[in-house]
Amino acid sequence: MIEVPYFPNEYTSREFLPYGFVSSTRTYTEVLNQTDIFESVKSSYSLTFINNFNLLQKSYNFQNSEQVKRVIYDHYYIIKPLLNINEKVMNIFCNKVVEICLEFDEDPEENYEGLSVIIKTNLSPEDSLDLLDKFDEEIWFDIDVRVKKILSVMVRPV
Repeated sequence: MIEVPYFPNEYTSREFLPYGFVSSTRTYTEVLNQTDIFESVKSSYSLTFINNFNLLQKSYNFQNSEQVKRVIYDHYYIIKPLLNINEKVMNIFCNKVVEICLEFDEDPEENYEGLSVIIKTNLSPEDSLDLLDKFDEEIWFDIDVRVKKILSVMVRPV
């Protein structure tokens, strides 16, 4: 048994699991023995995050790249909705999409930071808005509220 001065025999720990945090009372020795499992879960989660982030970079043209990356990192739960949005935009707008950008937005007066998905199309403004309305009806209205708080979607005819 490892003796560590000034550490209690038991303490409450918060262990990271793929579905969240779980509190438990564990001895220090038990936690040390489980370090490999913890590292395995942590690295598996990190790998998933990195893979999904790489998919995002292939799906979107990042504007203000460093700020976009920071917002995604701070609000990791938007990665899957962003991937889903990209797929749905491609289905709805078909071959009329020139580019899909992910842009950093901020409003210091409102203490707001977020991202905008900008769909650049080769359609007329009216046709672009019609397809955006279709997107809203089919996809946007079902998106989680916390995602909507930091994400907006707009079209720009080019």
